[in-house]
Amino acid sequence: MIIDGRRVAVPHARVLTWADDRAVIELGENRQRRRARVRAIVLHTTWGQLGPLVLGAGSPAGRGYVAANARATDKSWDFTVDRDGTVFQQNDPARWFTWHAGAANPFSVGIEMVQALTGELYEVQVRAAVELIDALAREFGIARLVPWRRGGPDLRVLPTVRAGRLELLHGLFAHANFTDDRGLGDPGPFAFRVLQATKGWVGVEWGAAGVG
Repeated sequence: MIIDGRRVAVPHARVLTWADDRAVIELGENRQRRRARVRAIVLHTTWGQLGPLVLGAGSPAGRGYVAANARATDKSWDFTVDRDGTVFQQNDPARWFTWHAGAANPFSVGIEMVQALTGELYEVQVRAAVELIDALAREFGIARLVPWRRGGPDLRVLPTVRAGRLELLHGLFAHANFTDDRGLGDPGPFAFRVLQATKGWVGVEWGAAGVG
């Protein structure tokens, strides 16, 4: 991937940028200059449906979302993770922020996982997302925290968000943690569970005053 104009390795993941493939168009107008430190990652799914985790890889469909991201004028995101595990990058998140999670945009990076309308995600796809998230956390010094409640990922709107205390947030979050307009499938629990179980990320409960 490209961070602040330089190449950064993402172990065990194939990342294609605008420097690798002319069809992966770097974003233009649908982004803004980064001023705040990157301290969060927000994970999304393209349809927000909660479906099963399917073994193996799915048929690729990400290039269509890459093209749509380049054309959009009211929303955008940094990375797209396809169903076969390919990662597409369209923005340098050290220099620009994208429009994917409202008030969280200035301090976060947005990742979209490609879904079908039926909501399934694929094992290879989730693993690629996990490797990308872990690499971004390492590069930006993002706290390795995931929202956790009652023994599993917390996919509701967080009390911290409802209290308007977004300045307290740091770590990985679901898009569903920020809005009532998206359900549990945005992005579902799978990546959070893998990070917590295999990468040493810590599950924390977010109260109105932050962690705790």
